[in-house]
Amino acid sequence: MPTYQLRLPDSRRLDDWLDEVSWATWDEVVHHTTVEPLGPHAFVRIRQILRERFESTVKAYRSCGLWSYCRAGARPSAWMPEACCRPEEHPGPWYLLEAPQGLPGVVADATDRLGEFLTCFLGGPLPRRTMETAVETALRRGVGPYLYENPGCGSHPFCDARIPLNPWLAGEDAADGAYV
Repeated sequence: MPTYQLRLPDSRRLDDWLDEVSWATWDEVVHHTTVEPLGPHAFVRIRQILRERFESTVKAYRSCGLWSYCRAGARPSAWMPEACCRPEEHPGPWYLLEAPQGLPGVVADATDRLGEFLTCFLGGPLPRRTMETAVETALRRGVGPYLYENPGCGSHPFCDARIPLNPWLAGEDAADGAYV
């Protein structure tokens, strides 16, 4: 199963990242519809849907990113903009994004989840390809700058002893034993 390293700048937490992804999604949906503006209620629901989507696939472990092995072999994902970042520019916090069907599967799943809400909200469905384009563009904008691939991630013997944390808790709560 493909696992991606989601590396945020020191000052960012997962909820900050989710806000960024949600705003990008909201913006792309507005761009692809004739209904403007979608409004704050739509943004809140889009954020809830994306949180539900990522809650089961974004993982955090006490030891992730601590070993040189975690950095060896890391390369920018296909979604990372060319003129973006080097791995050392994102020292932490680190999360793992599990994507059994790869990045296309992440887009398809998010499209399915958002499609039902937007069909109700807009009074009719957006064409599937339009939704996929909007969601993929938004995820590339919000996820791409922080996403790395590392084929060896999770396969080192140290990984067998990793202690799971709740990635959605920020700061000391997550660092001081908020185990799952």
